[in-house]
Amino acid sequence: MEVLQKTVTLPRHGPEMALGLRMLGYLLVTSGERKNWQQAEEIYRRALVEQPNSAEALNGLGLAILKLGQPKAAIAYFKKAITMDPSYVDAVNNIGVAREQLGDIPGALSAFRRALQIDPQNQVAQENLQRYRGWIKVFENGSSS
Repeated sequence: MEVLQKTVTLPRHGPEMALGLRMLGYLLVTSGERKNWQQAEEIYRRALVEQPNSAEALNGLGLAILKLGQPKAAIAYFKKAITMDPSYVDAVNNIGVAREQLGDIPGALSAFRRALQIDPQNQVAQENLQRYRGWIKVFENGSSS
């Protein structure tokens, strides 16, 4: 990770720099440390300066913000990522995770199902939906009353 961090500090711009920033952001956001999530947020914001319409950078920024405990703000970035790439299953699934954190279980289930419509083999969305297998009828019956 040190080599990647040094690389992205070089005075370059463009798609290659954006890719390097996204890679570094991914490494940081998938770590288990809050300080890395804060750093990932900054890195993804830099990547968006390089490529403002990058669905991957928008999703990564949303994920960093989600991990920092701001699910409502994260949803906005996931939605922007989907606007850039409507089939971006990770962003759709992440909306479900954010809605779950907000306590909106029906909204979470809807997002997980939509993710599986895009990619029926998506393991993460399958696992997210499976967690609620026993509750799905309760939520669906409760929302139709």
